[in-house]
Amino acid sequence: MLVSDFFGQEHNFTVKVVFSHYNYHLTCLKDSIRSQESLIFVVGQLEIIGNKFYIYANDINYVNTWFSNKK
Repeated sequence: MLVSDFFGQEHNFTVKVVFSHYNYHLTCLKDSIRSQESLIFVVGQLEIIGNKFYIYANDINYVNTWFSNKK
């Protein structure tokens, strides 16, 4: 993820979403979400360590942004 600060400088961050493997709903989403074809909405607690964002997820939803051309 690229983020620009107030001075227009770009910063490169890695985003990691952390969730309990006991939560079946979140585990199933792991196979459904495609990184280049989905918008992901995460509700949780954010922690920044170095250049990495860790989001401890309570809930995740996504929207598929890939649409096939049907003729």
